[in-house]
Amino acid sequence: MAYAFGRRYARVYTERPDDAPTRTGRGAWVLRLVDRVRYRDRPTVVYLALVRTDALRTLVPPFPVPAVPDFTALPLARREDLRTWSLHLLATHVLVGGATRSGKGSVLWSLVRVLGDGIASGLMRLWVIDPKGGMEFALGRPMFARFACKSFEAMADLLDEAVTVLRERQTRLAGTVRVHTPTEVDPLVVVVIDEMAALTAYLQDVDLRKRIAGSLGLLLSQGAGVGVLVVAALQDPRKEVLPFRDLFPTRIALGLTEASQVDMVLGDGARNRGALADQMPRWAKGVGYVILDGTPDPMRVRFSYVSDDDIRDMARRCPAPADAADILAQVGRETAAEPVRLPLPRKPSGPLLPDALRNLLDQPPPPPAVRPTRRPGRPERRRPARPGLPHQPSPRHGGPAHPHRPDHPREAEGGAVMTERTESAVRLVILLAIGTMAGAAAFTHVHDLSVAHGQPHWIGWANAVAVELMTIYLGLELRARRRAGRPVGLVASLLVAFALLSLAAQVAEAEPSVWGWIVAAVPSLAFLALVKVVLSNAPATPPPAPIPAPASARPSVDLREAPEQVTTEPEPDHRPTSPAVLAPVPATVPAPAAVLPPRGVIQPNRPHVVGIIR
Repeated sequence: MAYAFGRRYARVYTERPDDAPTRTGRGAWVLRLVDRVRYRDRPTVVYLALVRTDALRTLVPPFPVPAVPDFTALPLARREDLRTWSLHLLATHVLVGGATRSGKGSVLWSLVRVLGDGIASGLMRLWVIDPKGGMEFALGRPMFARFACKSFEAMADLLDEAVTVLRERQTRLAGTVRVHTPTEVDPLVVVVIDEMAALTAYLQDVDLRKRIAGSLGLLLSQGAGVGVLVVAALQDPRKEVLPFRDLFPTRIALGLTEASQVDMVLGDGARNRGALADQMPRWAKGVGYVILDGTPDPMRVRFSYVSDDDIRDMARRCPAPADAADILAQVGRETAAEPVRLPLPRKPSGPLLPDALRNLLDQPPPPPAVRPTRRPGRPERRRPARPGLPHQPSPRHGGPAHPHRPDHPREAEGGAVMTERTESAVRLVILLAIGTMAGAAAFTHVHDLSVAHGQPHWIGWANAVAVELMTIYLGLELRARRRAGRPVGLVASLLVAFALLSLAAQVAEAEPSVWGWIVAAVPSLAFLALVKVVLSNAPATPPPAPIPAPASARPSVDLREAPEQVTTEPEPDHRPTSPAVLAPVPATVPAPAAVLPPRGVIQPNRPHVVGIIR
C-alpha cells in the first residue's frame, strides 16, 4: 500500500471502543444487553497513516533526568509516532540484541542516564561488567558500586556477590512481601553486562565459565522479585551462546544480521508482524524494535544518543554515595591483570586400555636371565661361517643385537599388507557400485519390456529375475561341469540363448540407432562381464609340501643359534665302573654327519649328559 501511494511507510490504526459502564437497578439487565451490542469490539473508524519521511532518521537527544526515577516508566527512546517509549524496569530482566555497531551502547547509557539521580541518592546500585577491558563503561566508573573490566575472576566474584545479596533478601523478605520495593536502606541492584557472550560462550576457562553460568541462572530465575536485576547486551542470540535466553522477559532487538535472529530476540513470529531488524540501514544506529504492552505488534523506536561529554558530566554530577560500603570495593582487583594459571596435567592420550593391562605395559622389562657357567676346559662352540659371506658374530658372542638389514623382508611386510588391503577395499567398492547399478538397469529394462507387452508389474519383475539370474546360474553350472569333466554342450547353448535374450530385452526399448542400441546393451554386458571376472578369480593352488629326505641323506647338524648345553652332575654311582673320559672337540673341525637320538633320551655311554638339544 505504501508503494502504491509512493510513500515510505503505511500504518493502519483502529479505534477500540470504551469499556461498557456498570449498570445497576431494576432495568440493569436490559441496559447490559444494549451495551453488549453498543460497545462490542468492532472497529468503526480505521486510520491509514502514510509516512512520507522517516521520523527516526534524526538523532534523539538525551531525555531529562528525573529527580526520583520511576522504575516502572523510564524514558529511553522515541517511537515512530513521535511518542516517548518508557521501559518498565521493576521486577524484570532486559536483553538487548544487536550486531556490531548497531547502537547497543545507546540503549545501556540511556538507561544509566535516567537512573543518575537514583544512583546519587542511594536508591539503587549499579554493578557493571565490561569484558571489553573498560572500553565502554570506564568513563562512568564513579557511578558504579561494583565494576569489573579486566579480570574474569573479578567478574565471577561480582556475580557471586549478587547471588549472596539475592539469598540474603530471600531469607529476610520471605513471608513479608512478594516483590521488593527499592529504598535507600535496601536499594535496587541492577547488574549491567556488556558483551555477555564473552562470559557464557567465549571464555576459555571451562570451570570459570560454568561458575558464571550458574550464578547468572540463579539471578535470572530468582532475582526479579527481590530487586536484583540483570540488563545484558550481546551480538549473537543463539541458544549455544546464551542458553538462558528465555529467562529475559523484556527484549530489545537492534540491527541484526540474520532474519532468524529477530524471532530469537523478540519471540516467534515477530518478524512476520513487522519487526524487520535484519533490514536496518547503516544510519540506523540505536534504532530497534520493542514489543508494547497489550499488543503483539512490534514498535520501531530510536534510543537517545549519549555522548562522551554527557557521560563525563553525568559521572561528575551523579557519583555513587561515598558512605556506601560497596563503593569501588574492587578497585584493586579490577585494575589487576588476569592471574597466570598453570596448565593442568593432561592424561596421556592413547587407546583405552584397562588399568591392569596399562600397568603391565608400563612395567620395565625384566633383567636378562643369568646363563649357566660353562664347564672349565670346554671349548666355545661357534656356528660355521657361510661360504662367500663374512662371519658375523651372534648377539650373545658380542655381535649387534639387531643388525641393520634394509633388505630384510619383514621390514616391507607391513607396507605390502596395507597396500593389498587398500586395493582389496577399493576393488570391493567398485565391484558393488558397478554390480548394483548395472544389475538395476538390466532388471529395469526387462521389467519395462514385459509391462509394455501387457504383463502385470510383478510378472515383469519375475521375468527380469529369471532372465538375468539364469545367465549367472548357467555360467556357474558350466564352470562346475568343466571341473568335473562332464559334457557342457547343452549348458553352453542355453547360456548363449539367455544371454542373447537379455541383450534383446535391453535393445528392444532403446532408440532405433546404433548408439541407442549400444547404450541400452551396456548395463547387461557390464553385468555379465563383472560376473565372469568374479567367477574367474579362482584361488591359487597351494604348492605341494616338500618330501622329507631320508635319514641317511640328512645334512650335518647345524648348530647355528643353538642354545648352550646345560650339564648337570649325576648322583654318585657306587658300582665299580670306570668313568668315561670326554675328548675335547677342536673348534675348527666341523661336526660329522650323524643321526641324532630322540630329544631327552639319556645316552648310556655318556652318563653325565641329560640330553642333546638340537
